Amino acid sequence: MLAPDTRAGGGAPEMVVYPPSQPVEHVFWGCTGAREVRRVLQRQLPQGVELLPKHVWVLEPPATELHPLVWAAVCLATLTVMLSVSKQLQWLQRDAQLSG
Repeated sequence: MLAPDTRAGGGAPEMVVYPPSQPVEHVFWGCTGAREVRRVLQRQLPQGVELLPKHVWVLEPPATELHPLVWAAVCLATLTVMLSVSKQLQWLQRDAQLSG
């Protein structure tokens, strides 16, 4: 998977290849924090509507009752929280390893 490398100092970010063992699904869908965020979001959806990755990643409403602009805002907030939780969990793991 290609992603911008924001660690490079100055200039345009370089592209780096992440190994297939770290797909986007793991980072934004399968980690502990993302599962909890998804669980909270799923509870707010109409009965019988299943939340899929594409609904969040491409801002596609999972039900016709959901207004597309409202759903887009929900998705952006969801992805922001998932990223924040993922970073916090990484920091906690790193701190635990350093103290361990």
